[in-house]
Amino acid sequence: MRGTSSIDFSRAGIPATSPKSGAGVIVRIVCLLMGFALVSAAFGLWLVPGVGNSADFALIKMGVSLFMLICGMCCLVFGKGGTL
Repeated sequence: MRGTSSIDFSRAGIPATSPKSGAGVIVRIVCLLMGFALVSAAFGLWLVPGVGNSADFALIKMGVSLFMLICGMCCLVFGKGGTL
């Protein structure tokens, strides 16, 4: 039975916002700015002198900076026009 498939694979990978629409451009600019801010904050967190040098505090700092780094990279990928 040829031609009976109802699955349309041609729409896979379409970005959530059209790069040509005005709202899409604004969303991408905001994502790029937020991504840059999150990635910068993830690295800047280690440059600021800490309250103490305990292992517990370092583990919390590592978790927060890793979370900000991952979220920032996702924002940068989406802002450059990729799909998530």
